[in-house]
Amino acid sequence: MQVTTLSFFRFDAFWHRFWAFVHMGLAPAKLRRVPEIDFFKVLGTGRGAGFDPAPNFRVYAILATWPSCEAANRGFDSPAYRAYADKASETWHVLLSAIQGHGTWDRREPFAIDKSGQPPRPIGVLTRASIRWSRLWPFWRSVPAVSATTHGAERLRFRIGMGERPVLQLMTFSVWDDVASVKAFAYAKGHHRATLKKARDDGWFSEELFARFRILETRGSWEGRDPLADTPAALKEAVPRAAE
Repeated sequence: MQVTTLSFFRFDAFWHRFWAFVHMGLAPAKLRRVPEIDFFKVLGTGRGAGFDPAPNFRVYAILATWPSCEAANRGFDSPAYRAYADKASETWHVLLSAIQGHGTWDRREPFAIDKSGQPPRPIGVLTRASIRWSRLWPFWRSVPAVSATTHGAERLRFRIGMGERPVLQLMTFSVWDDVASVKAFAYAKGHHRATLKKARDDGWFSEELFARFRILETRGSWEGRDPLADTPAALKEAVPRAAE
């Protein structure tokens, strides 16, 4: 079973932040040498929870796919990952299995879909888009209203905005209590649904991808805790191990 990982690293010291910024360009060569790693991306983050043109120089992420959880955990102990973890003031790994998806990333379908098992609770959601130069203004003009709809969204556990290239290639990752929560937000009438329809009708994106994930495992902490630690007992079965 293919496993997707998202690893988040927070850097507080100035020189560590500088190191992480430089390694946006240097890390890919090191990650290619990690055994069993397949598709991967080194990502910066925005200051807000969703799409945000202002970069957050304290937080970076690595997305990768692996043949198994065991391979992913071995990868976390590789020199490429340890270089990040040793300098970071905080690290959080999320291991995922894709259950639904459509679209491409660099003209590739990176996530193998696993349709076995019950609908996951909680559920991870990844959205990614490459914005056309000619559509940058309408896209960014729509972002504040769409982002506002997520504030206080019911059963939203975690959300972060990331990107490969500022302004042009962006993604979000969020964790919700269940599929119903995701659908209630995505399909409710309002800015999010209207903007998505307009984006597709007017061809804002040169490439886009959407995927939902079962959460397999978490490691570490974020802002002093595991963001899924207070998941209701009825949902915690979906997170078999949360380890420091």
